[in-house]
Amino acid sequence: MILNLIFPTWMMFLFVPWLLVISVIGNLIIDSTIYRIGLKNVNFKWESIWKYIIRAYLLGFLADIIVGIIVIIIVEQGLDYYHIYNDPLSIIVHALGVVATGVLIYYFNRWNLRKLDIDSSRAFRLAMMMAIITAPYTFLVPASLFFY
Repeated sequence: MILNLIFPTWMMFLFVPWLLVISVIGNLIIDSTIYRIGLKNVNFKWESIWKYIIRAYLLGFLADIIVGIIVIIIVEQGLDYYHIYNDPLSIIVHALGVVATGVLIYYFNRWNLRKLDIDSSRAFRLAMMMAIITAPYTFLVPASLFFY
């Protein structure tokens, strides 16, 4: 399973329980912080916002899983995920994976915020913050940094 901001693509091939715990907690902290910043100065009870934060959190995982599986399928066709910077096509595929995930995160958050009583410019900014900050830049981390 690929987990949002703190989980490289190649980790889908492994299951490391301690990394899973760190990723789950870290991503929840990051997502809730972004929502709190994005919804600052809005008169809500924060208890009612948690369902939006949790939904954004889960939708971020969904975006990562969708694009992560596509990237893995493409990489399995002969691209190098171990040394991604040795193959220009591998770099392009991984970079496009980051961008595609960011786009999905943006649209998922726009959908998530549709029933929240905020103006569209604030919803746009919050969705963009989520997309840019939580895009899985770790897709660009080669496995060779961790394995010999």
